[in-house]
Amino acid sequence: MSSSIYTFSVIDGVICIEDCDGPKSVTNDIENVLDDLGCCGMALDGPVIYRDSEGLWSEIRLQNGKFQAFHGPEYDTREDAIAAIAKAFDL
Repeated sequence: MSSSIYTFSVIDGVICIEDCDGPKSVTNDIENVLDDLGCCGMALDGPVIYRDSEGLWSEIRLQNGKFQAFHGPEYDTREDAIAAIAKAFDL
């Protein structure tokens, strides 16, 4: 079974997922990506952003640690996405 290839980091309390253009995109494999992060001990109760295979950053909306929706707007840089989501989450 093909799965996405990605990296992640936590910056200022925001989980940042970067798609590495594997056999399956993070967009198309998001439930498995989030399950992997949960298995790694990541708390999925705060803000999460991701960079898609086109290089744009946007929010991943979660409810009880589960994927709900991708949420725009899209940002060109991780820093801009973090600033926007930090403001929304009052970080």
